[in-house]
Amino acid sequence: MELEQLEKSVEANPDDPSLQFELGLYLWEHGGDSERAAEHFVLSAKLNPDDASAFKYLGHYYSRVTLDRNRAAKCYQRAVLLNVNDSESGEALCDLLDGQGKEILEVAVCRDASDKSPKAFWAFCRLGYIQLHQKKWSEAVQSLQHAIRGYPTVSDLWENHSWKEWMAVYSLALGLVSSGKKDFSSAEEFLAQACSLGDSESCLLLCHGAVCMELARQSNDSHFLSLAVTSLSKVQARSLTPLPIVYALLAQAHGSLGSKEKWKKNLRLEWFCWPPEMRPAEVYFQMHILARESEERPETATGIENCQTSERWVLRAIHTNPSCMRYWNVLDKLVQYPIS
Repeated sequence: MELEQLEKSVEANPDDPSLQFELGLYLWEHGGDSERAAEHFVLSAKLNPDDASAFKYLGHYYSRVTLDRNRAAKCYQRAVLLNVNDSESGEALCDLLDGQGKEILEVAVCRDASDKSPKAFWAFCRLGYIQLHQKKWSEAVQSLQHAIRGYPTVSDLWENHSWKEWMAVYSLALGLVSSGKKDFSSAEEFLAQACSLGDSESCLLLCHGAVCMELARQSNDSHFLSLAVTSLSKVQARSLTPLPIVYALLAQAHGSLGSKEKWKKNLRLEWFCWPPEMRPAEVYFQMHILARESEERPETATGIENCQTSERWVLRAIHTNPSCMRYWNVLDKLVQYPIS
């Protein structure tokens, strides 16, 4: 009934851009007829060339339906020009530019938008992450700090916890910035905040655990090892499938804390995380350490590492990464001083 009423209204008032847009929007969202929807968006844009929404949905049509990325980019660009605060059009335009490797143009779009409006939070956010990727730490912090400034005042962001999620991502970004600047203490604080805000998402916990491991190495403080174990164990518990690297980090942390059995257990679990064709050289090398332990104490030989000698494990590591001199040096020692 609503569709019929809209069609009658458009038929009676064909020069009304708002009605043309409303009919197009209904067809886009409910009618399943993207071609007809696009026709009405075009009419709406012609009747009112200052309507950013019509250009935004034309951008959606070209990017998602016809896959004409050049036309899509032009439509999104027009939408952003008319409404610089439109995050949906801005993000879509930047995604297209990023996909085409046009980072310089993407930066120009973000700078132009951020210069025009302090409320173009999407532009500051996007610019901040580009600067983060470029290792422009100070500029990245300024952009991201400006991006978050207006978010707590936007009422919609308090619904369904999206503000909280954004803050978690923001804290993660600052943590990565601090890590890039070798300020691991600040990085740990930011990442801990990200974990508390982000409902303990695995990626945040993994970053926090890895930074804590680096802090433990630098400060020789077992407190950071305990923090790493806590975060990495949560990653394990929340992951539907075993994640590579997590068990290796846990093994390292437990080993540094003096728990040999947990060290062994996690190294073995790390082995099974990897598909055979993707196992990195370091995994084979870690198996040699376990095998060496079993060779010295045959009564403890129970794990996967015992299917080969420690020398054979090192040879497999060298085969996978022959440029690593550490593996060659260990092999020389194994050959010179075999376990009798």
